[in-house]
Amino acid sequence: MKKKSAEPQDSKSLKTFFLYSALVCILIFVALAIKAFFIIKASTFDGTHQFIIAVVNKDQVKEVIAFQPDPPSFARVAINGVLSQDALGSTLGVIPDAYIIKSNDTSFLDNPSGRTKNMTIVDMLRLVIISKQAAPQNKTQKEIKLPMEPIVSDRAISSVFKDEAVASENVSVQIINATQTPGIGKRLERVITNMGGNVVAISTAYRKETNSTIRYYGEKTYTLEKLGRIIGFPIEKLDQEAIADIVITIGEKGEKRF
Repeated sequence: MKKKSAEPQDSKSLKTFFLYSALVCILIFVALAIKAFFIIKASTFDGTHQFIIAVVNKDQVKEVIAFQPDPPSFARVAINGVLSQDALGSTLGVIPDAYIIKSNDTSFLDNPSGRTKNMTIVDMLRLVIISKQAAPQNKTQKEIKLPMEPIVSDRAISSVFKDEAVASENVSVQIINATQTPGIGKRLERVITNMGGNVVAISTAYRKETNSTIRYYGEKTYTLEKLGRIIGFPIEKLDQEAIADIVITIGEKGEKRF
């Protein structure tokens, strides 16, 4: 009596193996595509406008770098002295778009490794590309020795970190201090002015507010978008025109930003 051939069974098993392998590959591809989609969606660098990062090591800011995508260029300000991450806004009058926390004392331009905050790995890779593509004449490097008088540091900061898109829009900004901390409105004015913004009024609210807001009248602008991103206050639309296009109210919960 002849034995049945095992070839059909082997062929069926092989086909099942390839189908299973193909299914696993498809699932992996879909999972990676979904992950990539959400990473790109979470990106904060739009690839068109200025993007500023602060490089931090052991809670101390070591350098602040402003990147411009077109043409590829960057301006780096090295910090010589003690400057905590929380004091960056009040000391230098600049609030970065994102942070890179490093475990070593190397420059981001030499060693871009580090943990990111408010940016994705895609953003970081795009910044690295800009730094590599920048021509020698489009690379600016300065050093600030702390402590330094605000008027002197502002001159250095505004000269290299001015956002031309903000300056060209010339959107008017009003600041209302609704906290118990005097002078906090002036601190925010300094930040906005250093980025090229147009602050037309600073006032103190009659009553204190807990929450902070950015309110605007008319169309949304790049200036509004940037302020919302770096300051982190919720954005609301005004029903009627105010004395400025954008009205920023600093409440008790938002004063630590400056």
